[in-house]
Amino acid sequence: SRLTAREEATLRDPRMAILERLEESRDPSVVDALRPLLRDLDPTVAAKAAGIITARTGIATTAVTSRYVPM
Repeated sequence: SRLTAREEATLRDPRMAILERLEESRDPSVVDALRPLLRDLDPTVAAKAAGIITARTGIATTAVTSRYVPM
C-alpha cells in the first residue's frame, strides 16, 4: 500500500486500522496480501500481520522486522 511504501513509523495508527479491517474480512486473499508486511519496519504492524496470518492459516507465523526508526 502507499502507506507502507512511505516507510514512516508515524503512520502506525492508520495502518493498524487497515489491518483490523482486513482481520474482519472473510476474503481468503488477505493472507497473501499480508505476507509482505511480515518484514515491515514497524514491529507492531509486522506482529499484527503475523497474528492475522496465524489465525487464518493455523500455522504459526513470525514477524521478521529488520529495523525500526521512530520518526
